[in-house]
Amino acid sequence: MNEKIQNINILLDKLRDFPKNFILAKTVEQAIYYLENYHVKIILLDHDLGEDRNLISTGYGLNKIYLWE
Repeated sequence: MNEKIQNINILLDKLRDFPKNFILAKTVEQAIYYLENYHVKIILLDHDLGEDRNLISTGYGLNKIYLWE
């Protein structure tokens, strides 16, 4: 069993600076890694991550597909 013991906060964004006490995830894949391996207390999601038009590669896509499964 993989226990998640470290509490973290994530900002999923490709362009912005991140607030103190947050870890920056520039891709949905990075955000999923943190969600699967850490106890995430707060996650801030950008609605789009630049030029990629794939819904899954957005903060909205992560929320809809991964967080609300």
